[in-house]
Amino acid sequence: MVDALEIGYAIKDRRAELGMTQAQLAEAAGVSKRCLWSLELGQNPGVQLDKLTAVLGALGLGLELTVGNPSGEPQAEQSGIEGPAARDDASAGALSILTGGAR
Repeated sequence: MVDALEIGYAIKDRRAELGMTQAQLAEAAGVSKRCLWSLELGQNPGVQLDKLTAVLGALGLGLELTVGNPSGEPQAEQSGIEGPAARDDASAGALSILTGGAR
């Protein structure tokens, strides 16, 4: 699973590839410079989804929710869940950054 720091690195790297300043990206995305700064440092794990997608969109990046179980363990054993919800071993979601080949 991708964490806030990995998302921050992706944002910062892509911004640098495009030659944008934080101020330029913040304006293009409609977020504050402080919001962007904290995203790039991975210090805003509770950021609102609309702000994150606005920043990613301004960079030509996006988010994708994929179904899978990265650990390979059955979901029921991994989480301790029993019953009907445990029947689908591939029900764990993983969030990934799509660069569209930009990296």
